[in-house]
Amino acid sequence: MAEPFLVVDALPGEAGYHARFAARVMHWPFSRLAEHVWVDRDDEFKVQLQLLDRQLRFITALHPGDGPLAHGRRQTVDLRYVHRPGTQRVDCVLVGKAYAAAEAEAAQAAARALWETAATAMPVGYELAPAGSAAEFAEWSGADIIAAAADSRQWAEVRRPAEFLFWTDEAQVARYLPVVYPFRWEASGWDVVWAAMARLAEPALISSSLRPVLFPAADERVLSDLVHDLNDVAGAAQPPLSQRAAEAAGWYQTYALGLRTAYAVRVAVLGAPALRWTLRSALSGPAWSLEGGPPGGHHIQAELAEPAEAEWPAARRNLEFLEHAGWGPNPWGQARLVPAIEALRYLVDPAGALCAFRLPLLPPAGFPGVEIGQEINLGR
Repeated sequence: MAEPFLVVDALPGEAGYHARFAARVMHWPFSRLAEHVWVDRDDEFKVQLQLLDRQLRFITALHPGDGPLAHGRRQTVDLRYVHRPGTQRVDCVLVGKAYAAAEAEAAQAAARALWETAATAMPVGYELAPAGSAAEFAEWSGADIIAAAADSRQWAEVRRPAEFLFWTDEAQVARYLPVVYPFRWEASGWDVVWAAMARLAEPALISSSLRPVLFPAADERVLSDLVHDLNDVAGAAQPPLSQRAAEAAGWYQTYALGLRTAYAVRVAVLGAPALRWTLRSALSGPAWSLEGGPPGGHHIQAELAEPAEAEWPAARRNLEFLEHAGWGPNPWGQARLVPAIEALRYLVDPAGALCAFRLPLLPPAGFPGVEIGQEINLGR
């Protein structure tokens, strides 16, 4: 297994060292990916779901567990799609980082361990080819696009929407119950994003940054209390409030169970504004069923946030150093909620991470004029 080139830096004015690597994501031809499955290959939907299940297992493998997380390594993986004019290809690059508070060598060792985990756990049909120099790291990670987007102020994050439960039953005493909506999950949702990037006549970058985190038992109890409150409203109120409360209670139950394996996720889109609308659409509900029937689930658009002038340094550091510093407006206005709820907008389980952290996957024949990632020449 090739060793990656590591870039080690300290943030200005802060202690500690950040060790980072970059690697291009290589994949078999999509037709070959579709051949090597354990399901009936005539059922294309089952084939696609098994390939996505392998990606889900990869995401789960990136979580080191509670013990290693206690060391404060800030291990983070960032899946980036990078497009530059003059090519139909949208490059796919995995950037990883680890942090150490005292010694650069400790950060390097942790970054190498993260690299070994990622390169070993890649799904069948995918490989990582590491950058071998500082110049390759800069090019593959999109350093030039990051700088240009910061200069032109073409920068946004797509976030899970959040609000207080919309109160429609005047017969009930109003309660301020926060609702954090999930990202939309759809098997083919990223097709439109990759196709949009390939059409662009200017540089663009999409970053899905994933950091394994701890979700304490105390925070789980906070979510359980909120589920209890929402179920009370669902049982006492009239529709549509009762329906909205019941739906939100179901989400929180799913969050509380799934966050035993928790990740913080931040999704950034740099470049032409049209791309951010496309990405927001891909992550917004509802989802249609391939088996027919009306769409189900929430109809709330994901949120788009742009940095205020004072927030630009934090937004840029997040992308350059794979950090997760908070910035942007508070969705609950002047209200200050308990940290467990405020942080929930960025916390997902492995399935929630798969909404935004998606390896290249197109139909077996691909799309004309669209190349995603680097294809491995297998021969026959």
